[in-house]
Amino acid sequence: MSDPSAGLILTVNSGSSSIKAALYRGDGEALFARGQLDRIGLGGGRFQMSDASGQSLEDRPLELPDHDAALRVLFDWLQGRQGGDAIGA
Repeated sequence: MSDPSAGLILTVNSGSSSIKAALYRGDGEALFARGQLDRIGLGGGRFQMSDASGQSLEDRPLELPDHDAALRVLFDWLQGRQGGDAIGA
């Protein structure tokens, strides 16, 4: 059985109140998904992810008290998708 996440590249750009991320397929480095977590530490945060065509995969409000919490949301989401519709499908 092959690992569905093998050959994926995750890029992360962290600013003072946001994190932007993009996931690329390693074979040709084609964009697979991208998203952001906004208003970290400010209240009224939002988590959004879309596929390469711009179709929403996730869009929800949530409180992000700090960057650790925001990264945990991102990594949990990626891990939850590993066998499903966003990663390796």
